[in-house]
Amino acid sequence: MNSMTASNLHWRLAVACVASLVLLSWFYTLPVWVNIELGPMTGDPHYLLLNPFRDRSPEISARKYLSAIQSPNCRAVVSSLLLSDEGDTKESICEKQERNPISSHCDLMERVDKGHFAYLEYWCPYSQTGASGIEKVWPAMERSSEGWVLEWYRRAQ
Repeated sequence: MNSMTASNLHWRLAVACVASLVLLSWFYTLPVWVNIELGPMTGDPHYLLLNPFRDRSPEISARKYLSAIQSPNCRAVVSSLLLSDEGDTKESICEKQERNPISSHCDLMERVDKGHFAYLEYWCPYSQTGASGIEKVWPAMERSSEGWVLEWYRRAQ
């Protein structure tokens, strides 16, 4: 191998290494690596690959809010929240839970981070007299000085 070919090879190898590092560092920051829906209906098989190195604090806070909404103290908990107008109203959050209670075992199905917001989608099983299924719940979390707080909450039914 002559010196010209070796120099060219080293240059290409260096560019490939730098490009790989840039790509890996970008990939490392994404909370969701792969999200594939295998059907058009809620409850159809879904494949989600989450970044194992992601910051889980928005998910932990969202689960605390979901548990509080599902508790008998829903109205007391929701009345203390400062929610934006984008989601359900404070009154409808607890009314929906009383009318069609969802279980506390909700699966994370989507997460999108934008700035100091984390938009989450959970699929929560419910069972009621004569009916059972999956309901989608969307808590939007905002990073504040107190940690992650619920910005808005929306529920399909």
